[in-house]
Amino acid sequence: MNKKEIKQTLLNSNLNKIITVGLLVALILMVAGFLVNAARNNVALDIEELEENTLGLKELYNTLKSTGNSIIFLLSYLGIFILILVPVAGVIFTLAYFTSRKNLKLSLISTGVLLILILSAVIGFIRI
Repeated sequence: MNKKEIKQTLLNSNLNKIITVGLLVALILMVAGFLVNAARNNVALDIEELEENTLGLKELYNTLKSTGNSIIFLLSYLGIFILILVPVAGVIFTLAYFTSRKNLKLSLISTGVLLILILSAVIGFIRI
């Protein structure tokens, strides 16, 4: 193996670890939230209510502020939040890797992807 292949393998293995651990943690939290909810016999779902109900910052704050169901919601929402952050963590790692290797072109591309992810998160919280 030459030096370039070793660097590529290092990037791929570290990125693989970040994505795998993030997905496993998110899956465990979401399954735990579902099981706790199922154990409390609150499994009934109204599809129309779910379609109309999106969680904005205000609703998230009110949900976390209430003490009744906060553990159940926290487990499920934390799992979803981690699932959303996994690609962001991968892009941040890739940006740090390419910046440390002084690869300007790929650092700029990673920065652009990170900005698009941040912009999409901000737009996602805006309600029309």
